[in-house]
Amino acid sequence: MKIINPEQKEKILQESYEKGCVVTKLAKKYGVPEGTIYGWRKKQQEKNDNQEGAANFIEVHVKENVIKAKLKKVELIYEKFRIEIDGEISSAKIAPIMQILEGE
Repeated sequence: MKIINPEQKEKILQESYEKGCVVTKLAKKYGVPEGTIYGWRKKQQEKNDNQEGAANFIEVHVKENVIKAKLKKVELIYEKFRIEIDGEISSAKIAPIMQILEGE
């Protein structure tokens, strides 16, 4: 088995998250088993999940011409409060809620 130093490992991990990356090809490129790459990714995700205050959220902008979709869970997190909606809700109904909360 090929020995990978920490810098190489980080480079391989970063490449593994790039759009269009095929882990099988990446593993062959660097001479490591693909299971090893998946293991590194899993450990990195667990480390990120365990960091205090770590969250996997993205900013969402809802426009008026949004395609209507049924959402199963919505979580709106602001500096001083959090709103969580469980159950089916139309994505078109989220924009007015956000506008009210943000005072727009």
